[in-house]
Order: sequence, then C-alpha cells, then structure tokens
Amino acid sequence: MYRGQPDPRVDPRTHGAHMRQRAAWEAECGPLLTMRTRALRYLAGRPLGEAAEKGVDVQLAIDAMLLAASGAYDTAILVTTDTDFLPVVEGILALRQERGSPSVEVVGWAGLSRGLNVPGVPVRWIGPRDYTAIRDTMDYNVPVSQRRR
Repeated sequence: MYRGQPDPRVDPRTHGAHMRQRAAWEAECGPLLTMRTRALRYLAGRPLGEAAEKGVDVQLAIDAMLLAASGAYDTAILVTTDTDFLPVVEGILALRQERGSPSVEVVGWAGLSRGLNVPGVPVRWIGPRDYTAIRDTMDYNVPVSQRRR
C-alpha cells in the first residue's frame, strides 16, 4: 500500500490516527501487506486537510517496475484511478512480452479511470457498493476502548 504520511510535528492528531490505522491493517493482513509511505506536503497558510501526497505515485511506479524486472511477482494489480500509471501498465506489458511474465491487471473506479483501459489488460471496475463493502469505517482518532465498526 502506497500513501502519504502526516507529519507528527505539523499534524500530530492525524499522524497518530494514521499510525493506529497502519498498525491495525498490518496486524490484520500480516505479511500480505507492505506499507510504503512518503511525507505529506503542507502549504503555508493552507488548511491541514489540504496536505498533498507527493512522490507516492512515483515510488509506486519505480517499485512496480523494479520488482517486475527482478521477477518478484507474477501479477501486478494496480488499484487506482490515476492515468499517470499508464506507463507502468505499458512497461509491465513490455516485460511480459519479452519474458512471459509478469502480468498486470487494473482495478479502477467506474467512470473515472477509462484511460487505464489497455487492450489485453483485465480491468475490474468498482463502484460505490464495492467501496462500501470493503471500506475501513474505524475512527482511529477514538481511543481503542471506545471504537466501534
């Protein structure tokens, strides 16, 4: 999982919630989950809620290609609506054509990620019902003893 990480000096409350969520996901998923985070960017004079993820997409693209080239996985499954990942899909397809693996599949938000629809690449379009079925509804700002799902 690739995501931005709040800075504890700038936004300690959100950073704490982020770390509790991360710990919960890692405990639930075990070795199936690897978290890769990069610091959020905060713009002066802007609300904390407008912090931006910077470099997360580039890190994912680099890792996807390096791991593909090293044979570390059989299938890449990109879950994104960001068409900036089209070169990653194309790069993995080129490796597959050259070496026979890995394969690549895409999971995208219905109506938003048509640019990732590449011939020969399976796409699973998800919508609000799919999201509702898998979303994490835990409020990680609430103490553990008071949490409800």
